[in-house]
Amino acid sequence: MGNLTVNKSGYLVYCMLMRNEMEKNTAIYGIDGEAVHEICFTDIAVAVSILNKKPLSDVKTLLAYNDVICAYHQRQTVLPMRFGEFFRQRTRLTAAIEKKERVYFRQLKTLHGHTEMCIRLIIPPSGPCNPENKTVHPVQRKTPGTAFLHDRKAFFDRQGRSRGDVQEKIQTLLRQLRGTYVEVKQENRAWEDAAADLSCQNENMPHQKQRLVSLYFLIRKTYLDIFQSRFEQTRDMRSIRNMISGPWPPFSFVDHEPDISTNQGDGKNNIGTDFPGTQRGFQCL
Repeated sequence: MGNLTVNKSGYLVYCMLMRNEMEKNTAIYGIDGEAVHEICFTDIAVAVSILNKKPLSDVKTLLAYNDVICAYHQRQTVLPMRFGEFFRQRTRLTAAIEKKERVYFRQLKTLHGHTEMCIRLIIPPSGPCNPENKTVHPVQRKTPGTAFLHDRKAFFDRQGRSRGDVQEKIQTLLRQLRGTYVEVKQENRAWEDAAADLSCQNENMPHQKQRLVSLYFLIRKTYLDIFQSRFEQTRDMRSIRNMISGPWPPFSFVDHEPDISTNQGDGKNNIGTDFPGTQRGFQCL
């Protein structure tokens, strides 16, 4: 692996690479403008920068970190590491990698030739508000408690129908994209949209907020154009606000079980997830 004298504080790890894919590359610069180096092992290489201190997780730093991983992803297989993987000593980094090199190599082989695309669907509230409770049964008007329960039942009925409609559209989308992707993962969460707050204002009704459904697709790079073309042809998605992004390094399809961290204060929970220079020859440090 060669010798490298480090006068700075330590090594920040960006990603794992397949050693047999290494070649002459354009220089890459990462956090704080520091050069990115490859440290080679038997079957893999590790992309690192040598920094004065462990970096903070501010936006500028995170974007620089992401840019390094994306730069490698454009030309070879990468296994992204979660931000914050920092080793103060070369010996600790070497020991941590050697201990799990076979695990990392297997993941790299699985991800070889693949990339990630993301489709996001913005799901509106499940139905209009009913502040005047106009549909309440006459008997229930005399009993505020039963009127409230009636409203709650109507709300969740609408919500259930909405979820069913959305899932049906998602399944239709997946059928139309079948054959263009290897694996898909779905994530649901609330969508905070301050510019267009669609919450129901009736105190008797739960707040109805937009939801964001994210679909992450693992795709062979050779099928990327077909995937994008198929998505553009999916008419069922036109009734839902949607966004498509990528290609990205396969952050969503990294096995999080392996952990490069040690108990010595070096990085934790570090397998990746949700970033021109002068010419140089490839050389392992």
